[in-house]
Amino acid sequence: MALLMAGALVWNLSISGAWWLTAIFSVGIVLSLFSAYLNRPGARP
Repeated sequence: MALLMAGALVWNLSISGAWWLTAIFSVGIVLSLFSAYLNRPGARP
């Protein structure tokens, strides 16, 4: 999911999209990476 959001961020920046879309994509990347970290194998419940 983080890769998808990163692709959307790059696309939005390349077409000079709205700043708020870039902010949403950036938050999506952070949340996706944090979720993957919390759900990693061997993580404590």
